[in-house]
Amino acid sequence: MATAAFDSREAYHRLREGGMDEPAANAVVEILSPFVTREILQAELAIVRTELASAQLRIISVVAALNVGIATVAVAVAALVT
Repeated sequence: MATAAFDSREAYHRLREGGMDEPAANAVVEILSPFVTREILQAELAIVRTELASAQLRIISVVAALNVGIATVAVAVAALVT
């Protein structure tokens, strides 16, 4: 059986601090409370971490390609100057 990890009181206060009105904050907490478990939160966090790692690799690839392009242009300019 899944253990509850959703702190409904904390969620309510954070929603209120974020600008949500009281009836809406209560409704969101009431709707989510039965469904949010530690296992679900951990699974979602794992997905986010995987997507973040993939995005970081894409950024690194683009930066590396740009560096190669800049180096190529620099070599071509140096060849033209000399």
